[in-house]
Amino acid sequence: MTQFIVWEVIPLGVWIQQFINGWNFVLAINDMNHVFSGGYNDCGQLGRRTEGLGFEIISELNDKNMTQICCGSHHSLALTTNGQVYAWGYNGWGQIGNNTDISSWTPVLLEFENNYKIKIPKVGNNLFESHYQNLFEELSAIGSGEFSDEYMKQILMEVKNLRKLNPDFVVQYITSWSESKHLYIQMEFCSQNLRNILEIKPKVFDRQSGDPMNCVEYFISCEIFRQILESVQYLHELNPKIIHRDLKPDNILIDVNGRNGRFIKLCDFGLATDHDKDINYKTYKKHTSGVGTMRYMAPEVLQGYKYNHKSDVYCLAIIGSEVLDFDLFLIDLNDLQHYSQRDDILNAPVVKLKRILVSMASTPTFSQRPDCSQLMSLSERLGTKRVDTGINWRTSTKYNKGGIGIRENVQL
Repeated sequence: MTQFIVWEVIPLGVWIQQFINGWNFVLAINDMNHVFSGGYNDCGQLGRRTEGLGFEIISELNDKNMTQICCGSHHSLALTTNGQVYAWGYNGWGQIGNNTDISSWTPVLLEFENNYKIKIPKVGNNLFESHYQNLFEELSAIGSGEFSDEYMKQILMEVKNLRKLNPDFVVQYITSWSESKHLYIQMEFCSQNLRNILEIKPKVFDRQSGDPMNCVEYFISCEIFRQILESVQYLHELNPKIIHRDLKPDNILIDVNGRNGRFIKLCDFGLATDHDKDINYKTYKKHTSGVGTMRYMAPEVLQGYKYNHKSDVYCLAIIGSEVLDFDLFLIDLNDLQHYSQRDDILNAPVVKLKRILVSMASTPTFSQRPDCSQLMSLSERLGTKRVDTGINWRTSTKYNKGGIGIRENVQL
């Protein structure tokens, strides 16, 4: 494929936000939602009548306010902010969706039955905001295919049960509906998750991964972990208990507009299940095995044994070790050396915390794992309450049992 130099042909001041590759061509979208194309154009894949190779704007889309673009091998699709779809390029198998098999050299507006438009979150002109909005799916299809009406009713009822959950601890459910063999659920939007935080936290505190934290990062990490425990405790104290079964940093959201002093919320209840110890310990009613994400999955779940809500506690042990940057499976309880020479006040609390994390991952006797209410009551053992961290922590009104590794109302 002939190469071209992008900065020689894109005008100065045009800020490209994203490139998308086809087989032998490239599309780009800038911060003004204008679409550019370059490369071969033997099938009209550039969306403009040209011999190709030059990187230029697709002028017919200038006033359409595009928000997303994608490429097939020799055709392209573009989505506007009001849900309209434009397509162009090779169409030998009808892939551009205009009810013909004739290729199109310019964008054509696709017509859907009943004037249907693609449902997308409206978040302005920023492509990356659109990406994150879609990533967390404020509005998302969670099922498709030829489901029976009875099955759809059953799933819809299960989704509507989310209304009963307290939005202080769980991402807020707004509404849901079925449409064209899809089930849609509209949820509260949270732009960040714990995975994002864990990726940047060492850099923010100028620390290499695996090195000891300073006091401030340690106490922030403890507060994050405490709120995660608090959220899972809420699920486990419902009647019947709810086992999440897919706890991991990706499913723990950060609510920047948190209320009651809380900023941690759980999401993705697609694998969650009710737990009734009088029913689910029976062999023919035991919970499904192999459910969840492998790294965080409790051994009893993976191996198909009977299990209860303490399978979530195992997940929390792994998450806690990631939040506090310990290697859980390398902790030697007989050789717990000093944690930090710089902040030796943390040494004793960290030893206690490591012991607690190991107990949370107890295997194969998972019944010996502490549950979340016990962990919350052991909060002082998971840190130190005598260090003035300079942080004023707030706790929720319902589970106001003290912080993990912090003391409340320590003023900045």
